[in-house]
Amino acid sequence: MSINNSFCILFIILPIIIAFIMIMIFLQVVTFENFISVYSQSSSSSFFAGGLNDGGDNLNAIHNINNQTSLSIKIQNPLNNFTYLEGKIKVIGDTLSNDNKTNIQKVEISYSSLTDNITFPYKLVKPDVPGNWSAWSFDLVIDEPGYYKILARVTDNNGEQAWNSVTIQIPFFMNSKINHSSNNNNNDDGICNKTNIAFVENTFTESAYAVNGFYSFYNKYNDIPKKVQVSSDLSMFTTKIPDKASQKVISKLTKHLNNTLSNATFTNIKDTDVQNGRIFSPFNEQVNAYDILILFHEEYVTQQMYDYFQRFVNNGGVIIFMDGNLFIGEVKYDNKTNSITLIKGHSWEFNGDYAIKTDPERWFNETKDWVGSNFVNRPISANIIFENIPFNYSHFKDNYITNPNSKVLFNYKAHFPGDETYKSSTIAAYELYSNKNNKGKVISLGIFAENVIDNEKFLKFFDRVILYNALKSYVQIRPQSIEITTPLQGAVLNIDTKPNVTIEGKVVFNNNNNVTSNISIKKVEVKIDNSTYHLAKPSKTNDWSNWNISFGYPSFGEHKVVAKVTDEFENMNWASTKFYSESKDKFGVQKMYPTKQDGREWYVNMEDPKQDNHFLSGNINLEKQSDGSWETGTKKVGDNDRDEGGSKYHIIMGVNTLQGEDEWRDVEITGYFNIKSIQSDEVGVLQWYARGGNHSEKTPCEGTSLKGRIISDGTAGWKKEIWHDGGYTNQNGSVNKVTNYPLEDRWIGWKVIMYNINENKAVKMESFIDDENKNTWKKVTNLVDNGKWYASSTDNIFNSADCGKPKDYVVINSGPIAAFRSDEVIWKFKNLSVREIIPPPSYES
Repeated sequence: MSINNSFCILFIILPIIIAFIMIMIFLQVVTFENFISVYSQSSSSSFFAGGLNDGGDNLNAIHNINNQTSLSIKIQNPLNNFTYLEGKIKVIGDTLSNDNKTNIQKVEISYSSLTDNITFPYKLVKPDVPGNWSAWSFDLVIDEPGYYKILARVTDNNGEQAWNSVTIQIPFFMNSKINHSSNNNNNDDGICNKTNIAFVENTFTESAYAVNGFYSFYNKYNDIPKKVQVSSDLSMFTTKIPDKASQKVISKLTKHLNNTLSNATFTNIKDTDVQNGRIFSPFNEQVNAYDILILFHEEYVTQQMYDYFQRFVNNGGVIIFMDGNLFIGEVKYDNKTNSITLIKGHSWEFNGDYAIKTDPERWFNETKDWVGSNFVNRPISANIIFENIPFNYSHFKDNYITNPNSKVLFNYKAHFPGDETYKSSTIAAYELYSNKNNKGKVISLGIFAENVIDNEKFLKFFDRVILYNALKSYVQIRPQSIEITTPLQGAVLNIDTKPNVTIEGKVVFNNNNNVTSNISIKKVEVKIDNSTYHLAKPSKTNDWSNWNISFGYPSFGEHKVVAKVTDEFENMNWASTKFYSESKDKFGVQKMYPTKQDGREWYVNMEDPKQDNHFLSGNINLEKQSDGSWETGTKKVGDNDRDEGGSKYHIIMGVNTLQGEDEWRDVEITGYFNIKSIQSDEVGVLQWYARGGNHSEKTPCEGTSLKGRIISDGTAGWKKEIWHDGGYTNQNGSVNKVTNYPLEDRWIGWKVIMYNINENKAVKMESFIDDENKNTWKKVTNLVDNGKWYASSTDNIFNSADCGKPKDYVVINSGPIAAFRSDEVIWKFKNLSVREIIPPPSYES
């Protein structure tokens, strides 16, 4: 049975298998987790309401647990870290509460792109049985390749929530369809026709080369005679595994193959994935999960990995070995410590108590049998001459053919002057079929191709010799490539000078390619961020050599543009770029959100702040400085002299609302400060706030506010005030350090932003810092209040003001005063502003 036919059968029977699994879950005979445990770790465990970050943008989405409620949600399908070959995904899950039938209000599904840092809105899910949320499902469609986190959220009738998430990958070519030809007789939907290629990141080998790792030991004890036991420095034989292997060679080859193959999926997997058997079907190790594996410098592997690679070939798969120096050493993998330990290879053997010299190559005979070549055990400086090589290459870590059944595809005609051992050896690109069948095979370049991956002549050689023989009839040429010419990558566009952003590009026709030169372009589509695709316009009718499209400006910040070209056979190609949109206020300070149309904007009068009838400063002292800034603050006083009414404890500068003006609600409050001294024995505080009126004992219920605080020890957070002054909460959204430098004697920008969300039922709070006074802002807090954030005072004190608000009142109201406050610091300020903003178009709490 061919590889692709196997996959066709798998796609046909997979829904049946899933249905069977769900029936077994219902009967409580076997769980889905147990069924798939032989293949993969189960998806992340269920979360119960309380103390949970939902994995989105919100750093502090804390939901306190109700002691009377037990609420959880679980995603049963897809599996965590699974790769999907198309963007149609059946999300299956279950929920648990005290009363499954009545207590749950709703279940929602969202997903976020880990590649582009974009989160998509939640969508409502339907239960499998109306009114019963114990089981649910959702048909999710993702139309772009990349890494994604799928989020499931359950909400009960009390407002408690719980989340669960899994991460999946959708490879680059998920939307491609096969070019119809006489060689392709499978289904037209393209799913079973695609060639599935996986790049294996050699993280184990990179681990072995770490500082104070294997090679430190080899170098130190190189001159030790055989049979001498070495018991020192054995810790060098255990090394941590990096998160990723070097991406240069994989990125270069992926980019090249994207332009060469029209019907392939590309997936990056790691050595640990091979170790866990993820190169096979989760249901049958006799069925490969991929058609082709591309391996690089796989010098160190476990016995399990070695056996799995051989089984992959025996199953009918193809392995392309890009580099020599393969399978030299056996290591042991410890998943608890994420480390490897040498067992045998590279001329050493380690039994846990001592090391002793042994054979250079761990599996010499076995590798000779099924790989077909072995390592040229000579130093890099050895004089090896390649007489016949079409690209510039020098000996590095090469393999020579040792199996007579290896078929030479291209002989480099290597010579070994003065070396009798390898005098008659052949270094060549070759292929060797599995001795179990006539389908699976290995193809090896025989050299260390990573060293020439940037050489265009090598890439042409790779296509003609390696790729052709690996794919045979699967080789297809991708459709014409597409480019975005405007805006350029990293361009900064000012929203104040242009009302729209224009995207321009071109389709580059490959006239040297017989497969695609006569294929016409059907359309070009463009999208920005997570919007839908929009049709572009060609420069002339049916002439897509140049195209353009205009969009209204999105919000400020970084944006990704994706352009997609589709030809008449529905083959697709993509291009992308990123640009930044910005807008600056009256002082030239970067805005985070645009000003509301006809909304209020206030800017401090830097000539004389008190000459402004909006500016409330009371009897505080302001002193103009030589640099044009103004100094104010609290002088240090004795404990008996602290008098809040006399402003000795803190300074408040307010921005009032005059008759006929809208009160402050959704606002961006900005200011630059320079702390000259801290007047407290502990810390000083600066905080910008809004959403209230006078804060006094005479009008306590007017004293609502949300205060975005930065503290002189470098921390930040938020406080809520439900009434003045017995309705304060403890600080929430705290961040330990927003800067690595002291706050004193330097200019720092501080922004506080608040806006209502969820149909005015909750508030989103954000703060930003310009830590280097360069108008470069970084978000440091990100908090949502939708209840359960309580005043810290006792019930008697809180209720004494009789304001009619609960202790976890959400401050969704507007207020006439926005303010800048300092506690026990002497500081300078400049460029203060308050703006009424347009909140982001969508937000998920």
